[in-house]
Amino acid sequence: MSFRKRETSPVVNKANLRLSGMKDIDKSRGKAIDYGGEDNVITSETVETLLKKVNSNTELYNQALQQADALSNMIDADEAQLNSMLKAVLNSASAKFGDDSNEIEKLGGTRKSDRKKFTRTVKMG
Repeated sequence: MSFRKRETSPVVNKANLRLSGMKDIDKSRGKAIDYGGEDNVITSETVETLLKKVNSNTELYNQALQQADALSNMIDADEAQLNSMLKAVLNSASAKFGDDSNEIEKLGGTRKSDRKKFTRTVKMG
């Protein structure tokens, strides 16, 4: 199973567009325009800094997902190998002790005599 990479969001696309416009306005005015207030400075520089942070964190997130995918694949392979070993243990115990032995039950298997007998009923019609 692979995890879904985080793609560029609509917010990031919108931020890139607005940042481009903010930089054009700054260039035409000859200075950085503050779109916020005294307590909340919003300039093209602050938007660009936060946008770079979002892109960097998205990249880190996607790298972490790739590592998680690799670990997940290793776990799947190890579980498949473990399952194969467990089947071999049960088959070996069946060969050594018999299909109806207590050892089969101790290993988590079902003794042959404990299995449900399937019978077919024929409908008379």
